[in-house]
Amino acid sequence: MKKQILVLLLVFGMIGSNLGLVTGKEVNVKNKLKTEMITESNSERTKINFNTDWRYKKGDVSGASETGFNDKKWGYVNLPHSTTFYTADNKDAYLGISWYRKNFSIDGSLQGKKLMLNFEAAMQYAEVYINGKNILKHEGGYIPFVIDISDEVNYGENNVIAVKIDSRPNASFAPGKTNPDFQYFGGIYGNSYITVTDKIHITDAVEAKETAGGGVFVTAPKVNKDSALVKVKTHVENESKDSKEVTLITEILDQNEKIIVSKEDTLTINAKENNNFEQLLTVDNPRLWFPNTPELYTVRSIVKSGNNVKDIVNTTYGIRKVEWKRDGLYINDELMDVEGANLHAETYMLGNAMPDNAIYEEVKRFKESGFDIMRMAHYPHRQAYYDACDKYGVMILECVSGWQNFSNTTEFKNSTYNELRTDIRHKRNHPSIVAWETSLNESRYNNEWAKEMNRIAKEEYPTDGITYAYTAGCYEWDIWDIGLSTPQAGIFGTGSEGAENIKYKDKPMIIAEYGDWTYGGSGSSTRVTRENKNSYGKKGGDEGMLIQADNIQESVQTNRQRGENWLGASMFWDYADYAGFDAGILTYCGVVDIYRIQKHAAYFYQSQRSADVNLSDYGLESGPMVYIANLWNNNADTEVRIYSNCDTVELFLNGKSLGEKGHDQTIWGPHGNVDPSGYPTSNSGKEINADHLKNAPITFNLDKYEAGELKAVAKINGEAVTEYVRNTPKTASNINLRLESDMAVPLDGSSAKLVWIDITDATGTIVDDAYTDVNLEVEGPGLVVGPKTITTRGGQLAVWVRSKRGEGDITLKATGENLKSTAITIPASKVEGLPNVPEGGDADEYEMTQNVEETNIFLNKSSRASTENIQSSKKEIKEYANDGNDNSKWCANSGSYPQWWEVDLGATYTLETMNLSFETPGSAYHYTVAVSNDPMTNDNYKEYIIVDNSNGSTDSALAFENVKGRYVRVTFTEATNNEWAVLREVSGTGNTHNLALNKPVSASSVNTGKNGVEKAEYAVDGNASTYWCGIGGEGTKGHWIQVDLKDTYRLSNVNILFEKNDAAYKFVIQGSVDGKHYKDIEDFRNGDGCGEQVSVDTNEVIQYLRIYDISTKLPASQWPAIREIEAYGEKVDYKLSSVTREKDAYASSSKENSQPSYGSNGVPGWYWYPATMNDEWWYIDTKGIYDIDNIQMTWNTEEIHKYIIDISTDGKTWVTVVDKSEIGNNEIRPYEIVKGTARYIRVRLPAGRTTDQGFGLFDAYAPAPESRQVDSIKNPNEIETLEGTLFENLGLPKEVDVILEDGIKTSLPVTWSKEDYEKAQAGRNKISGTLSDIAGVEVEAQKTVTIEVVLQKNTEIPQIIKQPVDLLLQEGEKAAFVVEAKVEDGGTLSYQWQQSQNQGKDWEVIEGANKPSYIIDNVLLQHNGLQFKCVITNTIFGQETKSIESSVVILNVVEKNKVALSIAIEAAKNANLKNVVPAVVKEFETAVANAIVVFDRADATQIEIDEAFDRLVKVMHMLEFFKGDKTVLKEFIDKVNELTSIKYTEASWKVLQDVLKIANDVLTDENAMQKEVDKVYTNLVNSFLELRLVPNKDALADLIKKAESLDAANYSAKGWELVQKTLADARAVLVNPDVTQVEVDRANAALTKAVAGTINVSTANETIKSSTNGDKEAAKTGDTVDIMYPLAGLILALLVLLINKKEKSDINRW
Repeated sequence: MKKQILVLLLVFGMIGSNLGLVTGKEVNVKNKLKTEMITESNSERTKINFNTDWRYKKGDVSGASETGFNDKKWGYVNLPHSTTFYTADNKDAYLGISWYRKNFSIDGSLQGKKLMLNFEAAMQYAEVYINGKNILKHEGGYIPFVIDISDEVNYGENNVIAVKIDSRPNASFAPGKTNPDFQYFGGIYGNSYITVTDKIHITDAVEAKETAGGGVFVTAPKVNKDSALVKVKTHVENESKDSKEVTLITEILDQNEKIIVSKEDTLTINAKENNNFEQLLTVDNPRLWFPNTPELYTVRSIVKSGNNVKDIVNTTYGIRKVEWKRDGLYINDELMDVEGANLHAETYMLGNAMPDNAIYEEVKRFKESGFDIMRMAHYPHRQAYYDACDKYGVMILECVSGWQNFSNTTEFKNSTYNELRTDIRHKRNHPSIVAWETSLNESRYNNEWAKEMNRIAKEEYPTDGITYAYTAGCYEWDIWDIGLSTPQAGIFGTGSEGAENIKYKDKPMIIAEYGDWTYGGSGSSTRVTRENKNSYGKKGGDEGMLIQADNIQESVQTNRQRGENWLGASMFWDYADYAGFDAGILTYCGVVDIYRIQKHAAYFYQSQRSADVNLSDYGLESGPMVYIANLWNNNADTEVRIYSNCDTVELFLNGKSLGEKGHDQTIWGPHGNVDPSGYPTSNSGKEINADHLKNAPITFNLDKYEAGELKAVAKINGEAVTEYVRNTPKTASNINLRLESDMAVPLDGSSAKLVWIDITDATGTIVDDAYTDVNLEVEGPGLVVGPKTITTRGGQLAVWVRSKRGEGDITLKATGENLKSTAITIPASKVEGLPNVPEGGDADEYEMTQNVEETNIFLNKSSRASTENIQSSKKEIKEYANDGNDNSKWCANSGSYPQWWEVDLGATYTLETMNLSFETPGSAYHYTVAVSNDPMTNDNYKEYIIVDNSNGSTDSALAFENVKGRYVRVTFTEATNNEWAVLREVSGTGNTHNLALNKPVSASSVNTGKNGVEKAEYAVDGNASTYWCGIGGEGTKGHWIQVDLKDTYRLSNVNILFEKNDAAYKFVIQGSVDGKHYKDIEDFRNGDGCGEQVSVDTNEVIQYLRIYDISTKLPASQWPAIREIEAYGEKVDYKLSSVTREKDAYASSSKENSQPSYGSNGVPGWYWYPATMNDEWWYIDTKGIYDIDNIQMTWNTEEIHKYIIDISTDGKTWVTVVDKSEIGNNEIRPYEIVKGTARYIRVRLPAGRTTDQGFGLFDAYAPAPESRQVDSIKNPNEIETLEGTLFENLGLPKEVDVILEDGIKTSLPVTWSKEDYEKAQAGRNKISGTLSDIAGVEVEAQKTVTIEVVLQKNTEIPQIIKQPVDLLLQEGEKAAFVVEAKVEDGGTLSYQWQQSQNQGKDWEVIEGANKPSYIIDNVLLQHNGLQFKCVITNTIFGQETKSIESSVVILNVVEKNKVALSIAIEAAKNANLKNVVPAVVKEFETAVANAIVVFDRADATQIEIDEAFDRLVKVMHMLEFFKGDKTVLKEFIDKVNELTSIKYTEASWKVLQDVLKIANDVLTDENAMQKEVDKVYTNLVNSFLELRLVPNKDALADLIKKAESLDAANYSAKGWELVQKTLADARAVLVNPDVTQVEVDRANAALTKAVAGTINVSTANETIKSSTNGDKEAAKTGDTVDIMYPLAGLILALLVLLINKKEKSDINRW
């Protein structure tokens, strides 16, 4: 329980870094950092994420290590973090100092625990401060460091950790190279975490500093297929005050976490001491780790003291046997035959700071590309690389950090020894590491050093059985286990590093690098871009990629052929393009680019893996593959190369087979017979044998090129197993987004997902010539790392989407001009236990830094000094004080003082910071700093001193406010430490008005030849002593250089300083806002040319400034060269956007299936076409006043288009801005530069067209408009209308004309005040209106408009007092519909009744029905269902008539019923009058006669029929009825038996049958008494009377179907509610089997009324009730015959019952 409580209390807190305004101390508001449990819940070991919420500042900052330092202006970053956003055009890492600070708190309950702070990697010198105290200085950018902070933190209080990182190369420790073939991407680029343990714990292997010990060390001394002996050495420490008996339980678990073997040992460990447990465990039938089956176990180490678990550590381990022999590498006794590659741990945007999840994806891609061994060039990589290689079966050649540098100093050598020890202790348990490259790459180290490195490796990884640390080195092969070299270094020869040297006949060999340098050195033809076009002078596209593939194919063939008897492994250089030492450009030798998009050669390597290999169980793609190494675009070669690991490939072109082929026997060899250690010559290439390739290419030579589909079908044993399809790309129309994998990205603020962006045509084919801007936007807990608008290269690019803390998936949206937008969902997983995000946390660092990027304004600027030390061979000159290298320095030439150094910043700056690096850090130096606008002298510099530390100060990081100047002088006034005056480095930040200074720059070419590297950036570095030079010469042309000002500016002045004064430079200065379309600012191409200095005044708004088409008088000797470009102006918001998309468009005509909106709706492939070939026009209302910059539209065809473009602000007065009516334009999407202000834009198409010409995607681009004020308003003309006109029917203008303050005429939307309008008040109404803003126009609040509305007196609409109602009548009755209405204006009312026979669809006037009432004297059955309404009209002479319609009513007519009367008459004829009193006889005879008369009358009403029936029945029941025996009963039973069940309801029929059974029993009972006969007869009659006919529901069912299809929009809300209620009631009646016909008729009538939309429920109910006459319902027409006989029986029964109840009073009355 105590342990559980402890875990709950184990909570770290982050505290916001706000300073108290008064005290200056940290505000004590703690945001507790939650723990992330990664081990067993019953362990006291906890690992806590320490990656989040670090404050970061690039540059050195004085006082940043102090607890109370104010870091509020620093932005938040999360680890891993890079100081550089690395791109193809920004490859060079920031070399300098950076600071990280973090506030955190630790719960007081943790006091007494051990807290270990881990940093996985930091580049490359680190100082760590906790609460102002320096607790560690760490050297080395590639190995982890661990700090015990248990006694350094304040428990229960706020703590501050500050880390100073210096990424500059340092000669005192490895690598120590100033300019290696890789970048020192700065920052804390690895993870950070805190490990909390009990005092009794397993140590950290790095922190323990134990030789061949510390932590958990796992080896396998014996391994075979049947069993493996695993040795586990565990270092346990007891930091408690007492001696403890400690038990170690070691378990080995399989992949299902099942314990397969365990061992337990107990030792006594004294207080403050440690001890090692060594345990041997045997694993039977082990699952061995192998590249194709990377099986892994978990070694679990459990530390117990007493019954308490103190610590648990899980170690992932793979059991395998490694042997390097002369004939190769053996894993588990199997000879390896694999492909490998080198890998630099860097990637686009992130530098070395890839998050763990991205590293796993990187290794997975590496493996799936066909590589099985990775060389960690040229330094140890991050932990996740090794974990991922273990998981995916990638073998590793581990490297120490170094490249072409060895220093025989004690400091340097000790650093390499320490790095190797740390690296082995950190990585030794990884089964993927098969050898240790313990030499410094390509470095001439000495024998003594090599022996010590080899000795350390063996000491740290002792030999035990088959456990052995194989070492490899590039020189001194006698020392290493493995000889390592390259073709260029002579590995194929017999020299000192030659594999054929007899001295090394038994030594294993590794080709460390191949495929690049031997094909041209730094100009290697292997270095190509995936995209066809680039500005780096590299070949690209199909041509470049196939040259690279040729080089690789030849190299692999050569390696395997020449090394057939000794090659152990070979690694291509390099898997991915990377930032090497090449000036200004990437090293493009990778088979994937920095975006990890494959080049053709990546598929060559994939084809070298057997199709039989199945890696799917390990989450990897493998198996049969085929790839067409031909983009099949319009420039495609007819030679089609295919890579496949299958037997044969059949190639199809547009569905037609071009044949089936196997693998080529020969390949192109650029070296031919030339020594492969050198470069190919211009004529050395030839076809060479391909017999040593596992799968050579398959080449098809086509007769001709044909656009369309190219499909390769790969076959094994004649069966098709896979295929690859290429389609000729068409016009770009879509953006496609692809995730690197579907694995969820953790929402931890650090993890990231790579998303590839493809520009495709409508079929999904990548358009490889698309260099297109794509705009990116993120929704959800994530952000795009880097710019939010990217430009694809060759139709593709990629972006990283980094997670934020939170929950939910991330959505990435992409849009582009003329491209269909798209979005993709990035699955994400919530991460528990992270601290809450502080305000400003999880920030977009790129966006924060883009406008505040702090450039070192001192770097490489022109300088001078009092003296320079040039007495020795090692010059210490003035330039070294600001060269960006702290290892070089300026030094005075003696120990005399004063001495000074002065820099010219190249322009006037407002200085912000200045950092001075002195000879001895921490010493107090005596110096002053002076700043001036002019060069200073020894006499006047004191006038400009801004910092006076002449009395001595340790300050070296200076900050300024309101200090401006161009020249900065540092003066040393006296000596410190008896040193000569020294400045190792001067750096700092500031702002200048020169907009071009240090901005990104590109050029047509860069001179990297004999004249040196004359970079484009030198033209904007503020240093006139450097310059850009293009590659000139006789016949060259088109030279240019461009500066990206990074924002839009309205320029006032441009200055250009060329290299020479006599070169007669000709050129044109151009500007652009998008980097694509340029306008001339000033053209100097005519005349005699310009001298060294050129100055131009301008008022153009641009972002990109280009000096274009540069030429000189003597091109052969005077190459295009510019020393400095300066630009001055004011920043403006000039981001162009289309102002015409989806706005209202109009046209003179439109062709069928086209409409004006198609011209500007933004949908690719939609066009507006005019209907004729005559003069036509199309125009659009932008709904704003815009200063148009350019207009573009996309035509439907590529032909000559003639058009005129006009603009207008008011739609009345037009100005022509583009006139192509004569010469026309043949561009599909012309770009028309426009200068003018417009709201309306019109395109006119003159007559004379011979083809259908239409356009779409019409875009007028303009910046966000500045608001103009309204100067005057024109009130609209008055409106005349009739009194009572509704406000919305007044026809008020939607816009009113205005004149703006600059004289522009336009119209503005107006909202009229409804409250000002009195519709019932004749005369003048003055209505006020409020104007609304439109884009570019702002209306002041007091600006209003009025309009007068004149109301003429209006005729009243009649008012209906009484509405007509529905009627339910029997045929022959009279129908009377009545309406009452009135008016109060003295008008005359007229009436006109109308009827409808189709439920209100059509109405016809009833002639003569022009009174308030409409009478039908004798309704007929055919009148049933007719609808009626009355139109009432009010007429006043001379005025408009007004009408109103009454409610619609329905006439329901049912048939008259004489059946009962007929049966009664028949019964009366058989009456026995014997012994009946005379009065009854007389009444009886009279009633019978009357009934007969009524029955015979055709015009008898139902009431008369019912009365005659009642009278006859009433008298008949007075007759004496002589009871017989069972005759009557039998007759009645016979009649009942004639009935048919299907005509009656089930329930009533069942009751009748039950009684009928009893009656039959009585009838057959000869002993039945008369009383029983009478009773059963009575019951039978009653049950008969209760029979219910099955009603006819056909009409109701039809009506319900109609009602269900009605549209609610055709009804008022109340009316629709009534329809739904009535419909529900009707449905209930329809499904009820026991309803009567009356109920069905009622439902039918009610629903009919509701559907008509005018039913009045209460009135309808009353009408029905009054018509039904109680329970006596008439049967529906058509039911008469069916009911005749049942009713006869009913009457007879009634007569019997009534006669038996003789009422004396009635007889007496008669």
